[in-house]
Amino acid sequence: MYHHHVVAKASFSSIDSHIWQLLWKWAKRRHPMKGARWVRNRYFQVDGHRSWDFATKGPADGSTSGFRLFRAMTIPITRHVKVRGLANRFDPVWTTYFARRRTAKRSVKLFGATTWC
Repeated sequence: MYHHHVVAKASFSSIDSHIWQLLWKWAKRRHPMKGARWVRNRYFQVDGHRSWDFATKGPADGSTSGFRLFRAMTIPITRHVKVRGLANRFDPVWTTYFARRRTAKRSVKLFGATTWC
């Protein structure tokens, strides 16, 4: 989450690729006498438009309603909005600007954050 405000989509994709390669090596090493097709069907499922999704199978019907591996590429990139150069927090003329900026920043939900009552 530290890098979610910079252009890091290529980095996130690279991380996902590296994790996938490690998982594939692990799965092949775990079953040395089985073929690649069997290993793929055992550990990797197709879930909607996502193929090669490392996931557990569902209860009885074999759907991927179990657990899926989180992909870093799915983190949305939110741009940092710069403060205007002439804006001064202590100048009463800019109070509406900073109030609007504060409410816009508060409306963005953090990933995984919970709200407490």
